[in-house]
Amino acid sequence: MLYSILFYDSAAYGSVYGPAGYSGTAVLSKMAQQTGGRMFRADNDQELRLAFDEISRELRTLYSLGYS
Repeated sequence: MLYSILFYDSAAYGSVYGPAGYSGTAVLSKMAQQTGGRMFRADNDQELRLAFDEISRELRTLYSLGYS
């Protein structure tokens, strides 16, 4: 599973190319979807923290089942 976080800082990159116009958005989303993970977007530190919390919560609830 691939979990990706698109952290976009408009102060560093300017407001011309917002997160929706960032070319990597579609690629990150597709890779996450194909592997069973998720893609998160974060525009500030608080959203970034929430994304990590959500990923952590999801990973804690996974389990592995085997059969022989």
